[in-house]
Amino acid sequence: MNEKSLTARTLMALATAAAGAFAVPASAAPIVVLDRNLPREVRVTGTHFEVDERTASARIAVNLYDESFEGNMYSESVVVPGLTFDRERREVLYEAGGSTVTCAVRKKFLWATTYEASGACRIMVRSEPRTADDGFGTRAVTGWVVELATDEPTRSAGLNR
Repeated sequence: MNEKSLTARTLMALATAAAGAFAVPASAAPIVVLDRNLPREVRVTGTHFEVDERTASARIAVNLYDESFEGNMYSESVVVPGLTFDRERREVLYEAGGSTVTCAVRKKFLWATTYEASGACRIMVRSEPRTADDGFGTRAVTGWVVELATDEPTRSAGLNR
């Protein structure tokens, strides 16, 4: 056998293995978490993962700001099927189709506990102009859509729990 041929095949096999190790995971179709018409003076200002460690539940909190009356800020928690909190790992997980993705990891600084999003889950917010009929005619509103997009891990990644 030719030594040059063997070396070329070995290098090709190593390059293929390296490319597979650094492949970008496929993204799953985004899950619509919230799709709501809001008055034009109300807007979504941000989102974050909200966790109740005692019940091992996780939700997505949507922060809203209402400019119409003295700048009222409030948050609305939205339940997402498949979104859970793992007490042992202290992580927010999203489970679907037999696979598990880590969405957020617990961070503690002094007395504050937060859940920082991992790169595997992205919460996306978009607005779109809409009209709504309130019984007295149509009026302009803003449609706010919050979506959760996750990377699809391999099945074996979900078994490492």
